[in-house]
Amino acid sequence: TESATQIDSLNQKISDLSTTLKEKDDELVKLIATANALRHDASSSDEQIKVLTDKNEKLSYERDLEKDRADQLAQTSSENESSLCQKLAEANQSLQQSSAEVAQLRETVESLEATKTSVS
Repeated sequence: TESATQIDSLNQKISDLSTTLKEKDDELVKLIATANALRHDASSSDEQIKVLTDKNEKLSYERDLEKDRADQLAQTSSENESSLCQKLAEANQSLQQSSAEVAQLRETVESLEATKTSVS
């Protein structure tokens, strides 16, 4: 259950990062459109374009960082899920072995009780 909680937590983080990434992409699209409009506007200054370009580059960099973090979380989540599945398979195998042992012990007890009854 701890691994499942970790997976749920990682999946939530991935979802949050995906939302942030989408917002950053939307901001980036808006900034690019604004920058293009300013370039065609004769009254706009080169300084305004530089500021918007710097913001655009910063958002692109931040978006790339967020994407890298989301990819890393997805990889970790996948690895945790794989590990959890392996542990579950091992637990199921152990449970089957224990069930077989319990069934064998029951048969032994029943046999001993039958022997005890016949001796009495």
